[in-house]
Amino acid sequence: MDEEMMQDVKEQLAGALDYDQAAKGVLSQKMVLAYILKRTVPEFESASLDDIANIYIEGKPEVSTVPVSN
Repeated sequence: MDEEMMQDVKEQLAGALDYDQAAKGVLSQKMVLAYILKRTVPEFESASLDDIANIYIEGKPEVSTVPVSN
């Protein structure tokens, strides 16, 4: 690969990492998670968004701190 192509690849990867971090940040918000759970998991259909966010989602969501697999 020539230098220009290498630089383009690095820039694209950096942009992808920024996007990934932004998406993780949005998905770590309890109200966003509560909305997703309410709309996708039948057990949460009748629960309020506040109850899901404040009672059923315990603690603070961890982002990029725990490995998914070994």
